[in-house]
Amino acid sequence: MKTVLFALMAVFLVFANVAGAQQTRDRRVALAVTGGLTSIPDGLGAQCGRNARGNSGGGPEGSAAVVVRPWRLMVVQGDLRVAKHMVPTGCDLIGFDLDTTYNAEDRRDPFVTSTVQVGIETPANWPLLRATAGMGVLWGSSMRMVPVVGVAAGTRGQNLRLLVTAERMQTRVNATEVIGFPRLSASSRPIVVRPSWYAVRVGVEMPLR
Repeated sequence: MKTVLFALMAVFLVFANVAGAQQTRDRRVALAVTGGLTSIPDGLGAQCGRNARGNSGGGPEGSAAVVVRPWRLMVVQGDLRVAKHMVPTGCDLIGFDLDTTYNAEDRRDPFVTSTVQVGIETPANWPLLRATAGMGVLWGSSMRMVPVVGVAAGTRGQNLRLLVTAERMQTRVNATEVIGFPRLSASSRPIVVRPSWYAVRVGVEMPLR
């Protein structure tokens, strides 16, 4: 993955040097508004544990972002996302002898994250393709750090642009592994899980200046 990203960056930089000063430049600041769907990990959502069917869920998500282009081919993005957990609506126990339980304070509804990402994008006279990576926060009573990687594609122009984005996020959650069923006679031990989730959104990017 790192090799591919470095290769893409090298191609973009070479193209920029060839294009020189005649290349059309994007406006430096833009506002992006998108909406779509996101998955929500079990430990941060329904908290069904392994001892259940349908232990992953998701729901609709809206996002607003400020996009800054400090230099050619470079982009810095700060954003805020809000999602509502809608699927599944409950947990169905199925009787395994290994389960995972989570702290109630880690449940998020609504599911709110914000990130700052840095990345590269194609030159202004190409169709918009962008790759970013950064760090963010999962908001709640206990704050969680969230590494994030994303890609985006869209149209060009000095006015409203169509934008499609996809992201992968991950965090760290303390949990308890329960061995034995029923739980009244079970033994347990603390563990750390690193749930990840994905979001796909469609919206518009509006150049500001």
